[in-house]
Amino acid sequence: GAVSVWILGHSFISWARRGAAVKTSGSQLGFPEGRVNVHWFGVPGLRWSGVWPLLLKNVRSGRRPDVLVIHAGGNDMGLCSQRELVVAMKQDLDRIRQLFPDIILVWSEMVPRLVWRYARDGERMDRSRGKVNKLMASFVRKFGGVVVRHTDLEEKMPSCYRADGVHLSVLGMSFFTLALMEGIERALGYLGGGVVPRLRFQAATPVAGGIFARTPRGS
Repeated sequence: GAVSVWILGHSFISWARRGAAVKTSGSQLGFPEGRVNVHWFGVPGLRWSGVWPLLLKNVRSGRRPDVLVIHAGGNDMGLCSQRELVVAMKQDLDRIRQLFPDIILVWSEMVPRLVWRYARDGERMDRSRGKVNKLMASFVRKFGGVVVRHTDLEEKMPSCYRADGVHLSVLGMSFFTLALMEGIERALGYLGGGVVPRLRFQAATPVAGGIFARTPRGS
């Protein structure tokens, strides 16, 4: 049967789905239908504590993921300590792996923000984000998960953001979505020895200087 890919997270995931739907790759992100089914679960304002309930709610409807992409945690920065957040994240990822022993987890790192809503010191908050990412990346890699690093967004170019300094512009969202696609591609390779290639993106609409035509980077 088809491999089920679930993409779960806060508003960035809702926006990524909307942006992908109007491109050549579509909301399937260019993965061949019938072999890979991509399902989106984007909840604006989602905090980390909502990740596990959101997953369970959708599992109860009889479906389950083979590959699970998670992008969450940014909305928790400044509302709890760095340590509390990392502990909660690790506990929940362990719970997910107990529930689905064969799942391939794809961890999408928190991206920089130009404005942190709950921070007096934005630079300090950004350093904290970097530490959480580093701790979680090594945790995820240890159990064979995939880590998505949003290197193009780490430069914090204003053109990648909308006016609020939090949400991503069309350009930023293109970088974000491309990184997710590369992470999913790696996860599918782990699942089936690389049997599900993504459709090539050379034919895609040249958004933001043709970024979809670039070859995927390794992790």
